[in-house]
Amino acid sequence: MLYDYQETRSGKNAEKFLSGFKGYLQVDGYAGYHKVPNVKLVGCMAHARRKFDEALKVLPSSKRLTSGVATMEGLNTVTNYIALSAT
Repeated sequence: MLYDYQETRSGKNAEKFLSGFKGYLQVDGYAGYHKVPNVKLVGCMAHARRKFDEALKVLPSSKRLTSGVATMEGLNTVTNYIALSAT
């Protein structure tokens, strides 16, 4: 894991810092990372989990047991994955 602080989130900062890097780059989904050549962008499971959680929160409680089943399964799957990878 590597962090680099810059005053702005400009994609040019990431492009310059990661010049010459090839491989997988785990990021938060910010579009500025699309400027980095020769990398495969991969997401963060915590961000994925948050989206499932947010989707459940906007469903009316009366629909969570019907419309929310797939969302709840997704949330549980990601939560379990995070827990397993932390051990």
